[in-house]
Amino acid sequence: MGLPNVNITRSNNNLGRTVNTTDNVFAMLLSGAAVASKIALGEAKLFTSIDDLTTYGITSSNNALAFAEITAFYSLAAAGTKLWVMLYANTSLLATVCDKDSGAIRTLVDSTSGELDGVFVNKVLPGGYTIILIEGLDDDVWNAVTKLQALCEDFGSRNLPFFAVVPGFGFLKANAGTMRDLNTMTKNQVAINLGSDVVGGKPAIGALAGWLADNEYYHNAGRVASGSVLDAAYFMDGTAADSKDIVNNLGTLHDRSYIFFRKFNGKSGFYFNDDPTACSVTDDFSSISWNRVANKAQKLAYSVLVEKLNGDVDTDPISGGIARSLVSDWEGDVEAAINNAMTKKGAISAVKCIIDPDQVNLTTDSMDATIQIVRKGQAKTINVAIGYVPTIG
Repeated sequence: MGLPNVNITRSNNNLGRTVNTTDNVFAMLLSGAAVASKIALGEAKLFTSIDDLTTYGITSSNNALAFAEITAFYSLAAAGTKLWVMLYANTSLLATVCDKDSGAIRTLVDSTSGELDGVFVNKVLPGGYTIILIEGLDDDVWNAVTKLQALCEDFGSRNLPFFAVVPGFGFLKANAGTMRDLNTMTKNQVAINLGSDVVGGKPAIGALAGWLADNEYYHNAGRVASGSVLDAAYFMDGTAADSKDIVNNLGTLHDRSYIFFRKFNGKSGFYFNDDPTACSVTDDFSSISWNRVANKAQKLAYSVLVEKLNGDVDTDPISGGIARSLVSDWEGDVEAAINNAMTKKGAISAVKCIIDPDQVNLTTDSMDATIQIVRKGQAKTINVAIGYVPTIG
């Protein structure tokens, strides 16, 4: 029979009381150096403001990457926003850090009591490191994406779902037109960021995390109404995001589902293009924002249903199925939790929980339920016809 538990799986390709869940709590795994008596490698520390750089002794001299990324995060996210940070040796491969069984990320997630919404990974490539280019990016990036998907799925199966982001090491503008098409992959909980916030090409992981933390969990990272992200932006090879050398390839990179910075005519600053994950655009979870909506709904449903685990289930004496009154109560409890926390706050359009009353519980001691969510759409393309007419009437 196995250990009693509530098992919720995400259904793909189908498009009264409030339960609290945490939103916009992220973690960053950054290569760096231990600070004596402050922070050790592999030790998870909770930040709530930029002042915690001083608390943990992180400076631009002893941990340049961590200092820059945490500063970037809190330049966009408000003081008080939670950010879990763990440092690791920059000699470690991304794939090693992201391993679901033995990687540093697993240790970090286990340290956070399941409150994480997303995990962001970054590092400084060590001296002498040789990038092995495979379809436009370092082979270590592709291996990390695979490892991270397995990690996300593992925690999701335990009702601790989150998404993950890795930097696109190895990117060169000369290869922009021949990059791997992420639509051919099935890693729908992992995104690759090609954007940089400095001329030298440091991946803008902190900026992406900060933007997401400062906005609603259901907002797309490319949402223009939230304002620009940076005054100056680049790609990871140092190419300016609005350079003529790269602009002609932005459509290709977008269609292949990478995250990067772009500029809009008539508007100052730079914006993220979108928030795609490494999978087909036809996948229901091909967006960070769509993952976050489903993840929140899963946590809410779990919070309701775990209270009913190992409880008595009334049986209809005629059909042998589950009493319809109990079915109605359980469906209503799940729908109320999600409606109050999500539908009423504009995150989704509707939710429905369905439990078949004819299923026989007596012989299996299990129950099956389906949760259907109507999510909001996103105006990713706006087509307008403009022209002259003789009259308007």
